[in-house]
Amino acid sequence: MLALFKQGGWVRYPLLAFSVISIAVILERAVFYILSYARSLRTVEELAAFNKEYGDWKGAVKCFAEKHQRVYFLSLVAAYFDALNEEPHLF
Repeated sequence: MLALFKQGGWVRYPLLAFSVISIAVILERAVFYILSYARSLRTVEELAAFNKEYGDWKGAVKCFAEKHQRVYFLSLVAAYFDALNEEPHLF
């Protein structure tokens, strides 16, 4: 196998390097998306618990923000809960 690799010449070395790099990037992205999905599920479950406790989404979002100090996605969370409270639109 090593002899076959050496017969390929200098072109095989960059191909091997890029193959290793691409596999590492693919694995890193897979781990990132799996952890991100699990984190988002926990966040939604926790927000639902706050919403049940406070009875409205504004109090739930405020309490969640104070607990986690995550201000950067509050507008998205507020839009999500606002959409839950809206009447369905008929087209």
